[in-house]
Amino acid sequence: MSLFISLVFIERGYAVPTARIEEIFEQPESVAPEWIVFEAQQWGDELMHGWETIDGYTIILDVDTWKYADGTKDEHGQLLPSLLIVGVDTPVGIDKHLRPDGVILPSGMGISGVSATGKSSPAILPMGVPPLTGTNIFR
Repeated sequence: MSLFISLVFIERGYAVPTARIEEIFEQPESVAPEWIVFEAQQWGDELMHGWETIDGYTIILDVDTWKYADGTKDEHGQLLPSLLIVGVDTPVGIDKHLRPDGVILPSGMGISGVSATGKSSPAILPMGVPPLTGTNIFR
């Protein structure tokens, strides 16, 4: 019996897709004199995930400016922030539901942002923004 049980659990298990719960994001004060607030929802699973606006535009945190920008792709299919600021600029010429190209391999559970130049950096999320990975407890 114990041999049978050990054989059943050989495969690695993965979690289900993220819940489509809407969250409120705030742009930093440097974006505009008044607070810029927008709604977003998470997409993906534990291996590939991110945020997009309710309208479906992918959101990328630009680590150079610490502003949320509409996502675009570079020549390798990786997501980068565009020059369009979420909640300020109309996303003209931006495709909806962008995802990075290629195979996603498991890596660390760290949170990171990307700059328009393609450099990646650990991101410190603003207060009130849930982390992209891990368990969120809402009270």
